[in-house]
Amino acid sequence: MQIFEILDDDGRLVGLEINRFPLGRRGVCRVVRSIPRVRVRKAPRFLSWFSEEPFCVFELNGELYVASNRAGEEGRFRIAPKTPAACSQMERVRDAFLRR
Repeated sequence: MQIFEILDDDGRLVGLEINRFPLGRRGVCRVVRSIPRVRVRKAPRFLSWFSEEPFCVFELNGELYVASNRAGEEGRFRIAPKTPAACSQMERVRDAFLRR
């Protein structure tokens, strides 16, 4: 799986983008659920691709993260903290997708 890191000006990982295929929305949530101490608050529903954004919301150590379609890019999903300041767990999220 190809992962594209999003870094801030200081070089910290603040988000990532992954190719949609072969995972899909439900696959993204399966990978997220594999992270220890994660709590999925919202997961994709059947036929939800029409209007559900973000399609996955999860909590990791008190920080909220979202997975959504990248604006203007049909081939990738973006996973990032809901608030830009909360990104201390992004490495754990990235590592879960690297293990997949």
